[in-house]
Amino acid sequence: MRRVLAYGALILTAGLWVPVALALEDCNTSPKSGQDIAETLQCLDRNIKSLAQQSGGGSSGSSGPSGNVALSGRYMAGAYLSPDSKEKFQVTGPTKMGSREKWQISSDDGTIQISWITGAPKGHPMLLGTKIADELSEAYDYGRMGKTSGIAGIWWTRGRLIGVTPTNDGLTVSYFAENDTDIIIEKASFSVRLSKTGK
Repeated sequence: MRRVLAYGALILTAGLWVPVALALEDCNTSPKSGQDIAETLQCLDRNIKSLAQQSGGGSSGSSGPSGNVALSGRYMAGAYLSPDSKEKFQVTGPTKMGSREKWQISSDDGTIQISWITGAPKGHPMLLGTKIADELSEAYDYGRMGKTSGIAGIWWTRGRLIGVTPTNDGLTVSYFAENDTDIIIEKASFSVRLSKTGK
């Protein structure tokens, strides 16, 4: 039976501090089997939806071929390409979650699905209960692999930790796992750049 953790949060709205009580599940952040990983991802998704509902968040619509820039200015929704332009990706978001934003990147062929949430590792919805949250660099926005994918010569396992950083013309996704265990040093990475044509 999962434990339920109660967290208190304060959100600044129209100049007023409004207390919001968030009840988040304590997800299994050290899954050992395929079933554990599936349950962990479902649990994390429920926490994300709960946070989005509590903060009144919703997905932003597109305002052109390249989509919207996040309020944080870190990422942009739209069509992306691999450096050699052979692979195509879609970045979607943001979904507002209080002071954080949820983003997703998916390859057009369906082999890559990754979600991440902006903000510091401490208190991060996808890192609750992890032992390494306090050791992770704040240079990245962290998330989880949505499915196992072969990327940059290695297998990136479903449910394992990733970190995302913006670049001048796109973003870089880094893999923080080894032997089905989350680690604090990136193991591999890949970059995508915003498509100038929006396709």
